[in-house]
Parts: sequence; C-alpha cells; structure tokens
Amino acid sequence: MEQFKGKVWVLGDDIDTDIIIPTEYLALPTVEDMKQYGFSPLRPELAGQIGEGDIIVAGSNFGCGSSREQAPEIIKALKVKCVIAKSFARIFFRNSINNGLLLIENDKIQDAVKEGDEIEVTLGEKITYNGTDYEIHSLPDNLMEIINAGGLVEAMKKRNALPILGQTMIEKIISRNVGVDSVKPGQIQTVNVDRVMIHDIFIPFVAEKFEEMGFTKLWDPDKVVLIYDHMVPASTTDDIRHFK
Repeated sequence: MEQFKGKVWVLGDDIDTDIIIPTEYLALPTVEDMKQYGFSPLRPELAGQIGEGDIIVAGSNFGCGSSREQAPEIIKALKVKCVIAKSFARIFFRNSINNGLLLIENDKIQDAVKEGDEIEVTLGEKITYNGTDYEIHSLPDNLMEIINAGGLVEAMKKRNALPILGQTMIEKIISRNVGVDSVKPGQIQTVNVDRVMIHDIFIPFVAEKFEEMGFTKLWDPDKVVLIYDHMVPASTTDDIRHFK
C-alpha cells in the first residue's frame, strides 16, 4: 500500500472555491499564472509557502461555492500531495478526481494536528500523527485509476491507448454551426449565435467595457441570458444599475 509523508497546512471549515482561486484571476492565461493567487483572500502568503508534497488539512465542506474547475487545478499546480478534510463539496470532489487531485476524508485529524507538523498517510488505511493512527477509507478502484493517471483525460488516453481524444461537445457544436467536419483548439471560427449566457459576477466588468466603447444597447436582448447567483442581492448601487 502506498505511503507518503508531508508537511501540514491547516485551514478551517467552508473553504470555498472563491477562496481557493478568486474570480478576478480566472481570466489569466494559464493555471500556472493563476496559482500564485491561490487562497489569497484568506492567506495571501500561503501559495508562496506551500512546497511540493505538502498536505492541506481542512474542516467541513471544503470546496463549496462555485463549481469552477480551476480550484482543484490550482491546488494541484501548487504540488499539494493531497487534501484531507472532514467533508468535501460534491462537485469539487468530482472535479478534483477528474484533475488527478487526491482527496481524503477524516473527521478526527483536524483536532490533533498543528500547522507545520508532518503526517504520514497510508492510502486506504490510515493517517499517522505523533504515534496515533486515524482510520481512512479506500477510494473505489476506478477513481484511484483516474488519480494515478493524472486525471480523467489521461486515464482515458491510457485506457483507450489513444494519443488524443475525439472532439469535445463544444467542438462538435461549433463544427455543426459553421458547417465543417471538425474544429481544433486555436482556430478562429465565426458562428451564428443562438444564445449568449453571462454570469452575474462578470456583468459589471462587461457593461463598463461596452459603455467605454460607446455602445448603448444589446444587438438582440432576446438572445442574452443573465444568470444571477454570486451577487444577489447586489452589494452596490453600481451593480444594481448594471443589472438593470
């Protein structure tokens, strides 16, 4: 059974994805560019202190909030070996597995361990700290296959012995829209728009840019869908104006 040791970083309950990687950094080109801002709303220095093979120990509901896939990607990019928590948000748990990030549930170690200490993990069996063992359960074999491969895409490549996968759903939709057999990342295509969706958290930024460019109305309001979530109720009068 695999064993590993790591230095511990301790976090609390309800560490949401906006703490793991704030929205304003999602527009950066790559996860490598984003990772320096990991956990910055809570502990701005933490991303620079985490070392390869370190372990995050947290409380309940780790990864709650927005379902952004960049959250587990950031933790993995920081070379964290695993996250141990009392519980995980469901979507975050699945996103983490799909990105090859190991998650372990245990509801006792948090009350014993101190930040900076070292713990040992025996996968599927126990966490050992100061001579005390804390039982953990095994993940199903199919999930461990994904984690060990480095994520779902790599697991499917390995299983199918293929260098690349077929088109994604989005690529298939674009291909059909523009009337070609296939499209590839990096290509520029002109499509006929059926609907445009925008999340509430981006509305103020987008509205300001359109106003700066001199636009006063949408080309077709019936084709725009606004999703209200993070900023309801609105926190400022400017947000209310933009929503209207």
